[in-house]
Amino acid sequence: KLAIGESYYLSKDYVNAVVYFEDFLFNYPEAPESERVQYLLIDSYMKVAPDAYRDQTYTYRAIDKAKEFLNRYPNSAYADKVLEVLERAEKRLADHEYLVGKFYEDYGYYYSASLRYRDLLINYPEQVPQAEVLYRYIKSLLLVEKQAERRKRVYKKWIEEARKSLNSAKDEEEKKAIQKRIAFFEEQIKRWDDMARSSREEGLRLMEKYKETFGENSYYKELQRLAKR
Repeated sequence: KLAIGESYYLSKDYVNAVVYFEDFLFNYPEAPESERVQYLLIDSYMKVAPDAYRDQTYTYRAIDKAKEFLNRYPNSAYADKVLEVLERAEKRLADHEYLVGKFYEDYGYYYSASLRYRDLLINYPEQVPQAEVLYRYIKSLLLVEKQAERRKRVYKKWIEEARKSLNSAKDEEEKKAIQKRIAFFEEQIKRWDDMARSSREEGLRLMEKYKETFGENSYYKELQRLAKR
C-alpha cells in the first residue's frame, strides 16, 4: 500500500495517492512510516484541491489534516513543510472567500458581500490586502440601502397583488391566509429597512477607522462619495 501510494505521488496522480495513503493510515496507524505518510497525504490533498474559483472541500481537508499532524508531531522533521502547506491552504481559502464576496458585490447582493468581506478581515487578516478588503466591506455596507430598495419594491408589488386578491377570496379562511401573506411581506420590508439603516451606520463608523489607518487614499475618497450619495 505504501509503495503504491508513493508511486502515485511521484507520478503526480494525487487522487490515487490520497486513496492509498488514507488506506495505509487506517490500517497501520502506528507504523513507523505513518508520520511521513501523513505529510504526503496532506500535501496530496492540497495538490488535488482546485484553484480558488471552485469548491474548496479538499483544501479544508488539507487544513484539518495539517492541524492534526502538528498536534500529534510538533517536533517532526516534516513540521516546517506541513506549516508551509497550511499557509498555502489558508491563502487559497482567503482568495476563495474574496472571490465569492466580489461576485456578490458585482451582482448587487451587497449584504451578502459585506458578510464575506467581514469574515475575511476576521479570519484571514494576514492573507488579504487589508486596505482593499476593508474598503470593499465598507462600500458594501453603504450600498445595502440600494439592495434594500430593490427588495422592498418586490415586496410592495406582492402586497399590492395580495390586497387585490382579497376581494375575490372564496371564504374567511382564504382571506386570513392572504392577510398573513401580506403581514409577512410587511415584516420583510421592515427587516430590509433595519438592515439598511444598521449597515449604513456601521459603514460610516468604519470610515473613520479606515481614515485613521490608511489615510485619505483613493479608496477613502470613493467611500466619501458613496456616503454622500
